[in-house]
Amino acid sequence: MSGTDFSGLTSVKLGTVAAAYILNSPSQLTLTVPASATTGRVCLTTSGGGMAQSEIYTVILPPTITSFTPASRPVGALVTINGTNLTGASTVSFGGTVASSYTVVSAAKITVTVPPGAITGNIAVINAAGTASRGTFTVTGARSGPLASTETPQVAPVQVFPNPAHETVRVSGPAGATVRLFARAAATRCLEWGCPGERREANRRMQLVSLRQIASSQSLLAMTKTTWPLY
Repeated sequence: MSGTDFSGLTSVKLGTVAAAYILNSPSQLTLTVPASATTGRVCLTTSGGGMAQSEIYTVILPPTITSFTPASRPVGALVTINGTNLTGASTVSFGGTVASSYTVVSAAKITVTVPPGAITGNIAVINAAGTASRGTFTVTGARSGPLASTETPQVAPVQVFPNPAHETVRVSGPAGATVRLFARAAATRCLEWGCPGERREANRRMQLVSLRQIASSQSLLAMTKTTWPLY
């Protein structure tokens, strides 16, 4: 803080809470915001009984997360985070993946879109005073419908990762159509696939494909079946 005649200071308070301070010079001091302080004026008291007050000083408190709803959603879905001190949030993340789209509705609520690449884990909110984290949020697989129409092929990807519940995702298209499966090597370890009527054990032995060496833009495989279940 800068001012005049600080030499005779005997106490410094932020609101009603005493604050530790260092007198740098008769015109400047440095104070530490107390842990229990709230937004208010800085009050200076001198040995002669004088008192001075600053303009309102805003105290930023660490955020807290009390709940979030729903507890599981796919990438692109909207999630509501409830808590306290959320107004100054600078970052919201899912399992360490930062969300690019979120709205601070109030100090007690944030709405956020589950970002691409999000994985099952804690939801975290960061502001200038600290970080709040709460778990566990489950990122489920997203489905976008048929791969192609019966007349005109269409690009309509079906996301099968993350799939923490190991649920079966079935995609369908017209007989004779070709489906191509793509994978992102950085996020996916393996993909097990099969066709109706085939034994699960055979699929596991013959069609478990490692994705560690596959580039993100590379086509993994192609099939011409009426229905393609992805396990």
